[in-house]
Amino acid sequence: MTIGNELSLHASLIELSQEKLKYHLYYDPETGEFIWVRPTNNGINAGDIAGHIDDSKGYVTISLFGQHYYAHNLAWFYVYGVWKRIDHKNGHGINNKLLNLRPATTQQNNRNARVRIDNILQIKGVTKMGVKYIARIFVDGRSIYLGSHDTIEEAVNARREAELKYFGEFSRTET
Repeated sequence: MTIGNELSLHASLIELSQEKLKYHLYYDPETGEFIWVRPTNNGINAGDIAGHIDDSKGYVTISLFGQHYYAHNLAWFYVYGVWKRIDHKNGHGINNKLLNLRPATTQQNNRNARVRIDNILQIKGVTKMGVKYIARIFVDGRSIYLGSHDTIEEAVNARREAELKYFGEFSRTET
């Protein structure tokens, strides 16, 4: 079973309860770190910080009972006792402070995604066409044209306004 599978199915297959999680790990909501209370593997000591950064995904991963979990999912389960798809408000996948976490649908999580690495301008929704800058936003599977602009700043502002309008709290107003 992989991390990407449905969270509730994942949890039920290995029967990880909130009680069992808290028995083995302590979560500090202020720092976002998990600390081993009762390690499940040799070579790990009580008091050690749990997990490692998965560079391919940009998230902290914790191994527990032979399964790999994202720390942000464990944090939510640890505090609230329910499995949810979790979004990092600031887009930084290693910041697992409780104030940085919120439940989100896949669509909401995608709206808050960082700029793709292959984006030439490094600005979401803005492309250069000749001497003009074109702003677009994708909403519910359709592209919305936000205009052709003389400056990159005008295009960025059009995109940001549209993000706030369509995405609300899940808009990413930083580039």
